[in-house]
Amino acid sequence: RGVSITEYCDQNRLSTKDRLHLFLQVCQAVQHAHTKGIIHRDIKPSNVMVTSHDGEPLPKVIDFGIAKATNHKLTEKTLFTRYAHLIGTPAYMSPEQAELSDLDIDTRSDIYSLGVLLYELLTGTTPFSEEELRKAGFVEMQRVIREQEPVKPSTRIRTATSAGTSVWSTAFRRKEPRKRGTPNQDGVRSAPYQQVRGDLDWIVMKALEKDRARRYDTAGGLAEDVRRHLEHQPILARGPSTGYRVRKLLRRHRAQAVVALAFAALIAIVAVGLSLWSRDRFHLAQAEKRRHEEILAQARQAFFRSEHARVIETIEPVLDSKHVGLAARLLHNQVLKDLHLRVDHCTRRIMANPTEANAYSERAHYYDCLRDRIKACADMAMWSALQCQRAFWNSCFGAASSLECTVSGPFGYQLVFSAERPVSQIPLLSIAFGQKGRREMKVLEIPMLMTLLIGFGLVSTIDVPPARADFTFGEPVNIKSIITVIDAAMPDVPDGFSSDGLEMYVRSYRPYGSGSIDLWVSRRTTIASDWGPLENLGPAVNSSKEDSAGCLSRDGLTLYFDSDRSGSYDLYMTTRVANTAPWGPAVSLGPKINSSASGDVCPNISPDGLELYFVSFRSGGYGGADIYVARRASTNDPWGDPTNLGPVVNSTYRETNLKLSADGLLLVFGDLSVSPFRPGGHGGGDMWMTRRASTSSPWQTPVNLGPKVNSPAYDAPLCMSPDGQILYFATLRDGKVDNWQAPILPVVEFNGDGKVDLVDLVMLINDWGKSNSVCDIGPMPWGDGKVDIEDLKVFMTYYEKENPPAQP
Repeated sequence: RGVSITEYCDQNRLSTKDRLHLFLQVCQAVQHAHTKGIIHRDIKPSNVMVTSHDGEPLPKVIDFGIAKATNHKLTEKTLFTRYAHLIGTPAYMSPEQAELSDLDIDTRSDIYSLGVLLYELLTGTTPFSEEELRKAGFVEMQRVIREQEPVKPSTRIRTATSAGTSVWSTAFRRKEPRKRGTPNQDGVRSAPYQQVRGDLDWIVMKALEKDRARRYDTAGGLAEDVRRHLEHQPILARGPSTGYRVRKLLRRHRAQAVVALAFAALIAIVAVGLSLWSRDRFHLAQAEKRRHEEILAQARQAFFRSEHARVIETIEPVLDSKHVGLAARLLHNQVLKDLHLRVDHCTRRIMANPTEANAYSERAHYYDCLRDRIKACADMAMWSALQCQRAFWNSCFGAASSLECTVSGPFGYQLVFSAERPVSQIPLLSIAFGQKGRREMKVLEIPMLMTLLIGFGLVSTIDVPPARADFTFGEPVNIKSIITVIDAAMPDVPDGFSSDGLEMYVRSYRPYGSGSIDLWVSRRTTIASDWGPLENLGPAVNSSKEDSAGCLSRDGLTLYFDSDRSGSYDLYMTTRVANTAPWGPAVSLGPKINSSASGDVCPNISPDGLELYFVSFRSGGYGGADIYVARRASTNDPWGDPTNLGPVVNSTYRETNLKLSADGLLLVFGDLSVSPFRPGGHGGGDMWMTRRASTSSPWQTPVNLGPKVNSPAYDAPLCMSPDGQILYFATLRDGKVDNWQAPILPVVEFNGDGKVDLVDLVMLINDWGKSNSVCDIGPMPWGDGKVDIEDLKVFMTYYEKENPPAQP
């Protein structure tokens, strides 16, 4: 509702000053749109409506039908205001808009249109009338807009007045006080063109420059010059001379200027003395600032390494620093918050399983970092009590007086356990290990009592196991240095791999595909070979829209993906008869899986093909986007109704970018790219994981992947390698997307002493056959729910790295 700005001004007979005040509000609205990354491209009176709010006029900029986002093409396909193929209204169109291409349009195009609007508010007509442009024809109209200079507003008013043409002259005759509380300074009667001549001429002509580099940079800059004119300050439009600036200054501050000159000499003398004194203080402050910044940097490095105790110890001296105090306190609070979240997580684990010893030791470590020594000691007492209850002997070797077990390790190594219980002697566990056929086996005899003392932490060389995750991440590396066929500038995004690691499926924005985003594949002959060039999956799979998030079944014969070809995002599948055969046509998973009027994305198929996980924006969830799963009895049966994973996994903070590990025991997901984000993260959208003990067990409470892979910017998981050894993820920093990979490393030094040695081996043996153990490190880094031969193989691999066998 309301009327156009020109109609409102004419109907209410607004004066020049009132019109300028109204125009200032329009500039502010356009500036706000520009800061949000939006270019209007069709500013004109009919798109600037004025309503009354509490008796005051309130202009509103409407009709963003052909608006353009500065970073993305939002409205290139549907244009509402056209003349031939020009985007916009000719009378208000900038020269660059008349070039028949909007590829080089920026915010200064709107500055030109604002200049036309101001011209019309001052003169009652546009610089080039719509009637003249219509009569000129299409080509001539383009030439006029691009090349012909308009007459100045004051000249247009004077010419119209001399010719007897009405130029909203009644507005110039309004002399009543303005309702804004500011006196109307148009009280001195003057001709209409004299009110516009000078400052307003220069402001309008600067906004109407053909060369956009000579216009105002922003709508705020235009508004600022109008405001300076209203307040009798020098304007920037014509680069005023020194005399002009002085005249304006004296007009506004005659008395103050005299006083300023009187104190100028005194100020100069005081300034010299203060400068000498402040110089010394400045040098001292700079030295202190550098020292405090170095301390803060050390604390941040410790935080990225998850060394919470060191962060607190390092950061405390600079918490009240005037240089880095705010940043130090924020980091300190973030560490405390992270510690409390970890304590809460351990507490939930203990409540779920009161006999989980490692949960007590982890919580004790966090309590120790929080300086709560009483609770830390209490948890360690519980840990020791639970550890001493383990009965390795019976679970592994039974009750016989002498048993032997041989295990084949990696690289041809053998590990032989020999348990003996001599009469009237201390029971011994003999451990022999070595490379078969190369040298004699190395034999160690460990008293069985030692395996019990580990539980109490009484052996002097064995430290208390630290609180930590079951696996960690190595240093992230940019994918482009490893997989050269992936080009982040396209961008190319890896979606997943075949189970044999010889096919890599990629979503890409490459311009020569079937649609805006297509699915591509790269192949290699062996795991050690380089990846071949990307090949488009072709029109049978890809559509003219967006097709992405490819997920391959374990047998490599079914590819699941999402697509918006139907108007909203749905899940699709395509099949092939063999791994070397082409893919067949894409088929929708149907209404059983795909919801109406919502988005269903990121499909992930379980290794047995009986579970389909995906992200859905359907109603009835816990947040805007939740994780769902559909199940079926066999691969030949139809999918059942999707089920929400529930509040343990899903939250009100929206989960997306879902990835399921090759063994189906680890689910990695990310935050949506817009706030709010799940609390406890490290930046503007983090990666999280949830685990389950087996494919039939429930999913556990999600935990953050940590600062090694989560940055202060936005991070999203892409996929994992088939062997679970590498996490691929994307990071959005400084408006640029980059792909990264980080190794997933099991924690092998079980007692936390920083060494992989026989003490850790004894702990692994002591936990043989147990579940929920810190020794469960294979075959994937997160384990398989039981300490067995797979964990021993992984341990031997790391043991040989730190303790290479001597050459014969």
